[in-house]
Amino acid sequence: RYASAMTPAPAPAPAQRAAEARAANSAGMAALSRGDFQTAAGHFDQAVVADPSAPELWRNLAHARRELNEDEAERAALEGALSADRTDFMAWLRKGQLHQRLGEERDAMIAWNGVLQMAGAIQPMPDALAAILAEARRYCEELRDRMRERIDRDLGKDLAALPATAARRVSAFIDHATTGRTIYRND
Repeated sequence: RYASAMTPAPAPAPAQRAAEARAANSAGMAALSRGDFQTAAGHFDQAVVADPSAPELWRNLAHARRELNEDEAERAALEGALSADRTDFMAWLRKGQLHQRLGEERDAMIAWNGVLQMAGAIQPMPDALAAILAEARRYCEELRDRMRERIDRDLGKDLAALPATAARRVSAFIDHATTGRTIYRND
């Protein structure tokens, strides 16, 4: 029997899709090395269509999009990597950089805090990564300091008017919210 024009073609086998993803990724990497970011992005797009479960393919696409200054496309690719693997350290790192670059302070702080937590397991720590993490810590500390200043400015008078026990509780909560300091219950 012959297939009609209305019959869809069978889906490629998983091995074929993996081979397509590898070939497209290799072509994308070659284009990246030449500085041809548009072509690289096209190849990486093909790679993630062939294998959307591979976070490294999504990260490669994000890299090409970053080089093209396509922030929203970079964000989408990083989300693709994190959909494939929520613990993808490099995707979180790049996401922290993206949010910071775009001035999205809250989201940057969330991403950087996750990166800093995951980084504790990396041994030995490469020097280049240590420098990125030091900058992330500095950035988060600066944001927390600014947050504390705003809270002090906006709540200072009200906090001073509270009874001593309530003022200590509010201060402990603010400390916890801005530094992550553990609050211990006093009985």
